[in-house]
Amino acid sequence: MLNDILALDKRLAIANRRLQMQFPDHVGIEQFIDEYLQTYARFNRLDTKGILAHNNHFARTYAKHLEAFAETGLYPCQTGDNTHIDRLCYDIALILSCVTSPARYAIARCLYDAVPAFDQRRVCVVGAGAGIELALLQRLTLRTDVTAFDFAFNDFLRSAFADYTLRETDFLDADATPSFDVVLAIELLEHVEHHEKILQKAWHCLTPGGQLLCTTATNMPQFDHRYNFVDLDAFKDKVQASGFTVLEHRTFHEPHTFHRIDSRNDWFVLEKR
Repeated sequence: MLNDILALDKRLAIANRRLQMQFPDHVGIEQFIDEYLQTYARFNRLDTKGILAHNNHFARTYAKHLEAFAETGLYPCQTGDNTHIDRLCYDIALILSCVTSPARYAIARCLYDAVPAFDQRRVCVVGAGAGIELALLQRLTLRTDVTAFDFAFNDFLRSAFADYTLRETDFLDADATPSFDVVLAIELLEHVEHHEKILQKAWHCLTPGGQLLCTTATNMPQFDHRYNFVDLDAFKDKVQASGFTVLEHRTFHEPHTFHRIDSRNDWFVLEKR
């Protein structure tokens, strides 16, 4: 399916070719995303043209917000922009971005490499989103106990991950006893204003020596982003104050036409002290 999509959209095809040149090891991730996209599309009765229509709507909206950010330095939530993008459109854009966006691909690569070590461990996913993290856990582990938190799960996630515990509630309201060995908060923290609460809750939910894998987003004015991580030193201070040690920190830049903006994602592996 991915090849058919790239054949119809020159912009996506160029982005994919650039990504392949930058990441020679792209084949495993690309195959995984292609298979997941096919499953997602089949469930939602989407053909390639329908997928492209959803993705292009998201791309146009983000381009508008990126241009406004270049002029004002403000996110949509700071300007009174009430743009809303539905879940289906959002999911398609997230899935395709893993094979067209260098930063998104790099995060997927980090997860792809990390997840096999979670076999036979208790894993918590905070913010299931498009289900990519759940799909990686399902594909790369055998006997992993997975609990996912989100405000709402669509029918596809409920069907595809019926063996997992899907809790339709706020993670901050979860039982605070140490019940997980790993917590994943991937592309989540920028969606909340007080991310230190997520850090603190994760610490309380983790067993001694447990790990929190999380990402931050900087200068990415997406319609639903509430926090811009321009000061990573301040974030690391909050990490330390929450009781974590930074085991790994990597930065992934996102190139785009607005050269004055340094958009990036940062990947962190944190360990409970």
